[in-house]
Amino acid sequence: MNQTKVDSSEMVFDHHTIRRFIGLIAIFLPLVVIVAGWGFPNSISASYHTPTEFPFLPYFPSPRDIFVGSLFVIGAFLMSYKGHRYKLTSGQVEKFFHKLGPKAVEFRIWEREREEDIVSWIAGSAAWIVALFPTEAGHECIQILLFGMQPDSSAFSKHITTIHLVFAAILFLSTVYFCLVAFKSRLNEKIETRGETRIWYTDALKWRRFIYNLSGWSSLLLIIALAALGLFLKGNVCIIPDQTYWAETIMLELFGIAWFTASKPLFLRDASEKSPAGSTSSE
Repeated sequence: MNQTKVDSSEMVFDHHTIRRFIGLIAIFLPLVVIVAGWGFPNSISASYHTPTEFPFLPYFPSPRDIFVGSLFVIGAFLMSYKGHRYKLTSGQVEKFFHKLGPKAVEFRIWEREREEDIVSWIAGSAAWIVALFPTEAGHECIQILLFGMQPDSSAFSKHITTIHLVFAAILFLSTVYFCLVAFKSRLNEKIETRGETRIWYTDALKWRRFIYNLSGWSSLLLIIALAALGLFLKGNVCIIPDQTYWAETIMLELFGIAWFTASKPLFLRDASEKSPAGSTSSE
């Protein structure tokens, strides 16, 4: 039987599939960690030190395996994600860069062409670093460990805390960027080009825009609130039980929903759009 050989250079991992994997892993991570530990951890990162308690199977992945593995897979997908590229002319560059000089204009043109790739690569690297600097519940709401090291009040421990929180914020800030800048701007262009006025709750495109707005602005507000909590209350005040777990869960759900929405699932796809596998759409 004659078989057609496919050129390996044409084998591309569809970016909609990457978005869907990123979204689904983030959405289910908080739930799977609970199942593996058979109880609520004080934080998702604290699952790094939680033993497997799932009672119905002789072997079940440990919460640590799930936590670290999920973040590394999310990080790998983010770093492999190739966003859309935009070529600016000198006249399209913002006035601010023109005031800084020709080199700044050149940099802006170079940066805009690679912007989404840069942001996704930074976010993927941040996911790996967050996995390597997990939190553990103790007397305080947030205590940071590195490979099982016990928390203390030393300067080293404070540096570890800072690293974890900074890179977690970077990871979730990528949600803000993609929702409110990258995904939303392309979606607005598509809605404008289509030029149709529809009731928002019957319009898949407007539903996606609503989800991007919800995820992006909610993530930004939560990051600001958690930063304020850490700065002014030193992370020592527990407002509700397991507050770190619930804060992380909400952030991961927003992150996952945004990326899953960007994969254009069938129920959020407009009738005018092709299937993602064969789509030449800009969003």
